[in-house]
Amino acid sequence: MTWYPGILGFFVHINAQKDPVAALLAAGAVGAALWFVVAQSRRREARRTEASREGNDRRPRSW
Repeated sequence: MTWYPGILGFFVHINAQKDPVAALLAAGAVGAALWFVVAQSRRREARRTEASREGNDRRPRSW
């Protein structure tokens, strides 16, 4: 798979040795996106658990 780095390099080209600020900003953006996704999934799971405890769950129960 020699084409993969070429395609990524076409969209994003960050040289961390010449400009470390861009690399740090990119890493921070990726970290923030991952944090957001994990926080949303935990919140959704907490709502599902609470709904199933109260009996308001819309999903069918597996008896």
